[in-house]
Amino acid sequence: MLFCVTDIETTGGRFTLNGMTEIASVLTDGTEIIDTFQTLLKPDESIPAFITNLTGIHNEMVENAPTFEEIANKWIEFSKDAIFVAHNVGFDYGHISQQLASMDIEYKPKRLCTVRLSRKIAKGLNSYSLGNLCNSLKIPITNRHRAMGDAMATAHLLHYLIANDRNGVIETHLKKQQKTFALPPYLEEKEYENLPMKTGVYYLLNKERKPLYIGKAKNIKQRVRSHFRTAKKQLLDQLYHLDFKLTGTDLLASVIEADEIKQYWPPFNVAQKFPRNTFTVTQYINQKDELKLAIKRSKKSELSPLFGSQYSTRVYLESWIEENSLCPRLGGLQLECEEKCVCKVDKKHLARFKKTITEMQEYLPSFCLVDKGRTEREKSMLWVKKGKMMGYLFQDQLPSTKEKVLENAITPLKEHPETASIIGKYLAEYMLSSTEEKQYIKL
Repeated sequence: MLFCVTDIETTGGRFTLNGMTEIASVLTDGTEIIDTFQTLLKPDESIPAFITNLTGIHNEMVENAPTFEEIANKWIEFSKDAIFVAHNVGFDYGHISQQLASMDIEYKPKRLCTVRLSRKIAKGLNSYSLGNLCNSLKIPITNRHRAMGDAMATAHLLHYLIANDRNGVIETHLKKQQKTFALPPYLEEKEYENLPMKTGVYYLLNKERKPLYIGKAKNIKQRVRSHFRTAKKQLLDQLYHLDFKLTGTDLLASVIEADEIKQYWPPFNVAQKFPRNTFTVTQYINQKDELKLAIKRSKKSELSPLFGSQYSTRVYLESWIEENSLCPRLGGLQLECEEKCVCKVDKKHLARFKKTITEMQEYLPSFCLVDKGRTEREKSMLWVKKGKMMGYLFQDQLPSTKEKVLENAITPLKEHPETASIIGKYLAEYMLSSTEEKQYIKL
């Protein structure tokens, strides 16, 4: 049995094409080293200063180096028929296989991760980083954070693991492994296997089971698997556990995801962590004791739903002013009245203005969106009260829409700036539905 123990250095953590700066491989039969392969590589992008500080590899060193494409066939010939081994195999294999795939070369060898093997064969150590492992097991390691130095140390670590594998851990890994992807180093296979292929929210958790990343998907298992190939190395190196919450619908998954990102503030979520500016129409009394309307930045709806821009809010407000023939100045649309403004010539204008404000308040919709639940028998319901999302519930029968019943039954959700746009995205689908499974119930 042959093993190709490999280490790469890169311009960063992502699986970007042509991002490798060095590759080294050690061919071994499990007890003795047979051959080695090593070369610097020229990436398409500049090497960041922090990478140079870590590895010592700078842009001038790789200026005349070959690209990976130029040495790919030579490396394939070196490594053919061997089991691919690396310390955190998902990272090294991910980079290499993606670059080979871009060249229409399929590379799907059996793989072993010395991090995962060490946790089962050399149990009880405080750390399973390559440096700390080698120190604990008295394995020599030189030229740290350079490809050949780390690859050679990993090869000696593999020899130690093979010699001390009394329970057939390595053989089990080779028999059970999925050939299409590699698990992160600290994640147990059973955690991935327990994921459902259903709609819901999923959680990538650290050692203390705190969220590193929260996402939503129509197929949780498939989506989580994609992270193993595309996520940052820093995330995968901290990933110990997985969890999920079934929602039945993409709508519920979206609103729960938005709420829990704000609640737990996972370090690798970026897009929804920071609130967007949202706007609504409000009323106030000015210094001249006049009742007026205005657009204001707000996180709560007042006389209009929340909008993502001042322009959209103004268009909404203009429609009310025009439809009810109201004064544009009092409506907050211009600074001065026209010479024969309606507020000056129409004695009923103030009454009509107040009536419009009342209608705007009442126009904020209250409704329930009913859909399928987490099982075939179950139904889900999302409750919106006067434009504000209140929460959701699951029941085997269509729930009562009485307000007091809903208040006691729902799982409450805090409304966020994203909530209105999420519900708005799906609303027409429910309003136009003619099926019992998907219903819009106006309250």
